[in-house]
Amino acid sequence: MWAKTLLPAYAGTPAIPSITGTTSQADGLFPQLLARGWSGWGVEGPDDAPTSLVLITHESMQLTVEDQIVLDDRDARSPDGWWKAVDVWDQRVVVSILRSELFDMADPMFSQHAQDMFGTQGAGVWAMVPIVHPARPL
Repeated sequence: MWAKTLLPAYAGTPAIPSITGTTSQADGLFPQLLARGWSGWGVEGPDDAPTSLVLITHESMQLTVEDQIVLDDRDARSPDGWWKAVDVWDQRVVVSILRSELFDMADPMFSQHAQDMFGTQGAGVWAMVPIVHPARPL
């Protein structure tokens, strides 16, 4: 499951567009992403993951890392203001991939649980990733 959200503004920064999902393939995927500039869940990281890209069309969303497709799924609904926030953040979004055994995105307490798990080794990975939408509505 994947969802687009706006992370709240803090300390004078504008709201941050994000894509969050879970995977059952964490043991194989997380080491690969960490080796390519991603950070552990809740660990401060670099500004960008230079070999990663999110491509969104009207039907699908793909995350690629070094030209390998890591995610290929139907595009999730964008909350109001999400694309405006993408513009403010120079066409970049926070992508978080969390271990499905630890996180249930359908749980009403998901956000609180995710915050509580910040810094837990192996719980997830994240990066600021450039985004491309070839037919983006204005």
